[in-house]
Amino acid sequence: YQLLSFFLGLGVAVTWSVVRLRATWAWVLQDLSGVCIILTILSFLKMPNLKIASILLSGMMFYDIFFVFIQPLLFRNESVMKKVATGGGTHEILPMALIIPEFTQGGAYSLLGYGDVAIPGLLCVYAAGWDAMHRLRGLAGYFWIQIAGYVCGICLTVAALAIDIGGQGGQPALCWLVPCMLGSFLGTAHWRGDLKEMWTTDLPFLEDMAINGGGSTSSTSTRSPRGTPRRSSDCRTVSPLRSWRTPRSTRRSFWT
Repeated sequence: YQLLSFFLGLGVAVTWSVVRLRATWAWVLQDLSGVCIILTILSFLKMPNLKIASILLSGMMFYDIFFVFIQPLLFRNESVMKKVATGGGTHEILPMALIIPEFTQGGAYSLLGYGDVAIPGLLCVYAAGWDAMHRLRGLAGYFWIQIAGYVCGICLTVAALAIDIGGQGGQPALCWLVPCMLGSFLGTAHWRGDLKEMWTTDLPFLEDMAINGGGSTSSTSTRSPRGTPRRSSDCRTVSPLRSWRTPRSTRRSFWT
């Protein structure tokens, strides 16, 4: 299985590198690779509790806003984020974003950075873990609330692109995604009385829950008053990419 996966991935990567500048369908291979990268990130990185998730997402949101809106004002030049992701003078879109062709405008693309999927995805994974730990399903849990928050955030990003807020021809998607997702998570958790436990109690990884039958973790775990296992863990972050929209003439549009 691993050998087959290796050769399949190698074939996709080599094919993309050969046809990326010539074939109109090369974006499919780039998106396929991007989805695999994002799923790999989400399978390795986990949020132990809501406090860590809030700090990480808030920090990434302000990072996003700074390099899209503030940095061009301070240095009076084009956003570094936009220039890197869209290939600068080469006009070649780097394999750091999901590409969606604008079929109504030949040669134009919309881009969504990997980080704009992976970082909010960490919150979705945490919500799924909480729901599994407490055996919550549907709207009684938090996962589908986060999915709805992500959809709302993307809709706001598209609307901001349409009216070009900030005048950069692109938008920091985390500026819209984080308030929709994290705000709905914190508000719902507070209303249901789960916020304190989520904030202070580490959630066991889903792998540990499967090994231990969903009810206990290793002997080093401690229990909160409600009986949720608590375990210390760390998390490393992934730098987000941007999403933008640029003129048709440059063959690139980008949403941060």
